[in-house]
Amino acid sequence: MNAEKIIKEINLIYSQYAVPKNIQKHMFRVAGVCELICDKTNPKLSSKNLVAVSLIHDIANIIKADFSDKIKINLLEKEDKKKIDYLKSKQKEFWEKYGKDDNYANEKIAKELKASKRIIYLLENKSLIHLSTKVIKKDFELLIFFYADQRVSPKGVVSIKERIKEYIKRNNIKSPKKLKKCFYFLEFSKKIEEILFAKMKMKPKDINDNSIKKYLKKYGKN
Repeated sequence: MNAEKIIKEINLIYSQYAVPKNIQKHMFRVAGVCELICDKTNPKLSSKNLVAVSLIHDIANIIKADFSDKIKINLLEKEDKKKIDYLKSKQKEFWEKYGKDDNYANEKIAKELKASKRIIYLLENKSLIHLSTKVIKKDFELLIFFYADQRVSPKGVVSIKERIKEYIKRNNIKSPKKLKKCFYFLEFSKKIEEILFAKMKMKPKDINDNSIKKYLKKYGKN
């Protein structure tokens, strides 16, 4: 399945894999950030692969959902709060089929969808471990994909700093070791932001919920 087909059929794909609405919205926003960046980069970049991979990058996130945590349940859309039992049953199905590693499951589903090699590569290499200076310089698309995901919180597009702050609060992170890792991640993401915006016609604050609206309308019904 090439990028165009994934984008065109994304709502059917979400239905097939029982993706909760809040996760759908997150992926739509990441795709929107990617496309906006591509439009504003000089020279302008093709966004098809980035949009496609963004629309499926968290497709198996139900695997790590905590349906006993009130804070995380509150992130669900109203219609999904009414079908917690159904989502729990789907979670068990995912555990049985893919295991409990959501990253592995996301990659497995991409392969089930017969996504292109490029899309699978982007999905497999987005993690912090793979984003060395060497990779960054060689693969600008991978850099954009990583950055876009860091700009989208459960409630919308935010700054890098706000995203890390929200992540710490949502996951109740208090361990000095884990907090240190979060702050390292923040600094790393800021460096990527500097690299990106050196080639762009806008500033980080120009990426927001309003500026990506026109893209979201293109992807589907969300």
